[in-house]
Amino acid sequence: MKNKKIVKLTSILIICFSISSCSNQASDDVIVVRSFTALRGEVTSNFNAYGRIRANRQVDLGSQASGQIQKINVRIGEEVHRGQVLAEIDATQLKIDLDNAQLAVSRSELLLRSKQSDYAFARTQLERENRLLSEDAIGRDIQERTKKNVSDLDNVEKQAEIDLSKAKLDLDIAAKNVTKATIVAPFDGVIIDLPAQEGQTLNSTLQTPTVLKMAVLDTVTLRILVPEVDIAKVHIGQAVEFTAVATGPEKFKSIVETIYPVPEKIANAMFFVANVPFPNKERKFWPEMTIEAAFHSESEKGVKIPIEFLGARSSDGTYNVLVRNGAAKVTQRLVQVGISDGKFICIRKGLSVGDKVVIIQLQGSEGHP
Repeated sequence: MKNKKIVKLTSILIICFSISSCSNQASDDVIVVRSFTALRGEVTSNFNAYGRIRANRQVDLGSQASGQIQKINVRIGEEVHRGQVLAEIDATQLKIDLDNAQLAVSRSELLLRSKQSDYAFARTQLERENRLLSEDAIGRDIQERTKKNVSDLDNVEKQAEIDLSKAKLDLDIAAKNVTKATIVAPFDGVIIDLPAQEGQTLNSTLQTPTVLKMAVLDTVTLRILVPEVDIAKVHIGQAVEFTAVATGPEKFKSIVETIYPVPEKIANAMFFVANVPFPNKERKFWPEMTIEAAFHSESEKGVKIPIEFLGARSSDGTYNVLVRNGAAKVTQRLVQVGISDGKFICIRKGLSVGDKVVIIQLQGSEGHP
């Protein structure tokens, strides 16, 4: 309806401008339909884009241990802290494996001490036989057998040391597996989902099952899809004003933090992602909320009037406007225009603050816009 009104008003202006004597018409020859006093102000050129709220940091927490979920210690929406125990998996078998690994270490330590003792005794015997051989008290064949036995026992001791190292490694793995049965918070945040339930059995053989989802919501990120035709108008640090469906007409302000250089294709159209951070300690925003963002691309200060008061455009790029001089006459002026925000337009030349621009119709014209 507004567009139809503007078209009708423009048609009236064109009719008026086509009459060469319009600039000299007395005020009783025309009817002023609408007027506006030119004022000083700022006009900002904006363009809009849409997007969604994303958590500033979000993780899926799962268990690398297979077993039944014994306990979930948190609820959706609950604030949690780094290191807090969130869920526990039945660790009965894991603890049995840990005990067996500890026994294996103990056996390996006993075996190593036994082999070390055998090796030490064999070396002592070899030293004694070496003295006897030098005195020709024994034959060389006896000394050679003992020497070979010392070499064999040395290899057995080294193997026992290797077995002990492996047993200790298995013990460390078993101990870590026990800790995997407990899911702890990796950072301070909020629980946003619980895909699993107490009593559910997990199998981590093929993939790590998700038990909880948590996120940092003290700061959220606006993930705005900027159309390809507008991305050249966006830059880091640019001011953004946005609204959300959930918060109604209230407007919020922030700045562009990052721009992804690789676009996304959505329904055969290309969009670039601009990320805009926003503090959210009051929890006004939650992940996946829809937002509409207005990017302030450029602005200009000066004389401004509503764009609907512009008349026809001349070949040199100027526009016609009608100005009331006092109460007597309506005259025509050519003005140079600047930036428009879709409602107001900046007049660079041709009007001064306080000039009264008008929309008129000739006496005898039927109806009013």
